[in-house]
Amino acid sequence: MEAHIFFFCTSTILTISFFLIISLPKSYSENHDDAYHECGRPYNCGTIQMPNGAYPFWTDDRPRYCGSTDGLKLNCSENHSVSFEVGTQIFNVTQINQEHHILTVVRADVDYDNCSSDLTNVSFSLTSQINLSIFGSVKNVTLFYDCPSSISGLNKFPCKAPSNSNIYYAFENDAEYGVLRSQCGRLIQVPISSDGIDLNIAQDGIVVLNRGFDVTYMSVDESPCLNCAYSRGICGSGIDNSSQFTCFCEDGPQNSECHHHHRSTTKSRVKAEVLNFLFRVSGGKAIA
Repeated sequence: MEAHIFFFCTSTILTISFFLIISLPKSYSENHDDAYHECGRPYNCGTIQMPNGAYPFWTDDRPRYCGSTDGLKLNCSENHSVSFEVGTQIFNVTQINQEHHILTVVRADVDYDNCSSDLTNVSFSLTSQINLSIFGSVKNVTLFYDCPSSISGLNKFPCKAPSNSNIYYAFENDAEYGVLRSQCGRLIQVPISSDGIDLNIAQDGIVVLNRGFDVTYMSVDESPCLNCAYSRGICGSGIDNSSQFTCFCEDGPQNSECHHHHRSTTKSRVKAEVLNFLFRVSGGKAIA
């Protein structure tokens, strides 16, 4: 009878231990690599596609920690257009070049076609978010509002203004720039891409302004992210502390880079401990 009970107990322990060997390592890793897969999956919204994740941006379909510590949020609208906000200004993103860190953007909070009177100059001077700078090839065209009716023969901007409105445009090096600046009530500067400068703004002004312009972006975490990516990790920020850079790895988050031997070492250690237990209960010697 005692032998039968011993055999039954040993058999039960062996069965439980077998499942421990299989399931423990898996459950161990599943608790740590969710962020790795979540942040590393492709981002697709309309024509904007980022196959290796959206870093340094975070998006409305993935957690905040998938972006950099100074990350900017990208929003995907119902019509599949990508936009972001800087202060009170909203920009649509028409292209993203992740390799060279360039965004092509268009002001979405203004209506050039209807001669919006509440236009403001583009401003990226927000230190709490990712560093955005207007690209060097971009040139400003100045729109002049509240100009006197006595002005004639200058470049009138082709928008649907009321009959009593006089809106003109000029580049800073144009001869008429000084005249318009001195006689018109107010002005705003609108960045345009260099490939639109040669177009006739008097005829194609709305088209030119709606083409947008290029801005460069740079995160404060650029350097640590390079190390993380080189180790095949996914860049992000702390799950509990968004101000701390984090490298998400298959075996869990690291401070700077991934160590790929960690997971296999952990699995081996767990299996060895279970096997030692089996040998002890069966009267064998422990494995060194």
